Amino acid sequence: MFMQGWNKGHSRRGMLAATSGMSSAVLAACAGGGAGTGGSGGQAAAGGTIKPEAGNLVWFLWDAGPERLPYYEQIAKGFQAQNSTVKLELIPPLPGTGTYFDKLKTQVAGGQQVDIIGASPVWVPDVGASGVAKELNSFMARDKDFKIGDYAKGVVDGATWKGKLYMLTLFGNFNLLYYNKALFDRAGVKYPDDTWTRDQVLDAARRLTQRTGNADTDVFGFNFARDLNNVLPWIWQNGGEAFDKAEEPAKATMSSAATLDALTWLADMVNRHKVAPGEGGATPPAFGTGRIAMMTQGVNSLGVVAREAQFPWDVAIHPKGKNGRPNYAGTLYYGVSGTTKLPDAAWSFTKYLCGVPGQRLFVQQQIGAPVHKDLEKEYVQIPPPPANRKAVIDTLPTLKALPKTLKMMDIYNPVFGTVLTDMWSGKVSATEGARDIDQKVGAILGT
Repeated sequence: MFMQGWNKGHSRRGMLAATSGMSSAVLAACAGGGAGTGGSGGQAAAGGTIKPEAGNLVWFLWDAGPERLPYYEQIAKGFQAQNSTVKLELIPPLPGTGTYFDKLKTQVAGGQQVDIIGASPVWVPDVGASGVAKELNSFMARDKDFKIGDYAKGVVDGATWKGKLYMLTLFGNFNLLYYNKALFDRAGVKYPDDTWTRDQVLDAARRLTQRTGNADTDVFGFNFARDLNNVLPWIWQNGGEAFDKAEEPAKATMSSAATLDALTWLADMVNRHKVAPGEGGATPPAFGTGRIAMMTQGVNSLGVVAREAQFPWDVAIHPKGKNGRPNYAGTLYYGVSGTTKLPDAAWSFTKYLCGVPGQRLFVQQQIGAPVHKDLEKEYVQIPPPPANRKAVIDTLPTLKALPKTLKMMDIYNPVFGTVLTDMWSGKVSATEGARDIDQKVGAILGT
């Protein structure tokens, strides 16, 4: 068992210290050196080949639900079997309010040992700028066995800030078009394929929608995951953007013609054509209920749908637009803490975790998509459903990094999440919502 909790050196009092002046405290902590158990410590990364230091690594788990802990523990055992002088301590996020990232910064500022850290793509600018994570380019330059080109370019771009890489990817997430084959067969509608555009989606959705007069039994021809990440493919394929620049934007551009057109199309699916659920703020039924004929949602839903759906279903690649079919590079990232005293050991474990051994476990359980090329062939051989796993592999070259700004956590849910919800429900029009987002984001970005 690796889940040991905080040891004597990891007191809760120390953990919760330093809640003021967080940024400067984090930077100061990350600047500190010190030797690890093996004696080479923070200086090991200065040059020479990678030599994992002997000692104990503290792995602060991100996305550590109880159903995933056995996979993390199996990965730790596999690494320790190959590196007998390195021991791993798995630490879940401490209970209480605040995000994982808030707690991570508190740990670092409080002087607690942290060697392996997780991150969402939204946090990449912060972990890089604050020094919470080490840049990985120096490790890659010394590790001749590691090839960053083995990873899908989109997830690598997503982990990069100011030209430096800070994270590796455990698995990928992006949109697919899920469809209920029984509902398609009943309506005599052809299954979606890689030729479909949003025009075909609307036409099919109209034919597939079945209004019964009972909100609990209505069947909707279409639905879509509604947060910014999942909306971006519809914006990008239409030639639009959410911001004026992908990195350090000065403003949001939701009111631009191509972006607004995509938003209007999605809102109209709910409120005008009434082929998608959610009008008036009603909670949409999940795809697995059998009441949604087709839906764009993440690869990370494959496992849940496979376990729960009581009907035949499959997936297709995301519908294309005039700008192709760019898709968002969602992912679960892990990296090396800026305060680690065992940098080579931490790097060695990170590349094992996010390499073939670690990715394989999560991919086989359909928790995410393979983003390492050596896993692609075995992924398509996993028994169905879905049968069309090729749609997952064919999407990988289209992945595009999510927009990056140091203020994204002030923007993502507080602005985009709130206003997009109002837009889909019909509380505001797409034009009103887009204008509201642009104004609120501009105030936060100072433009």
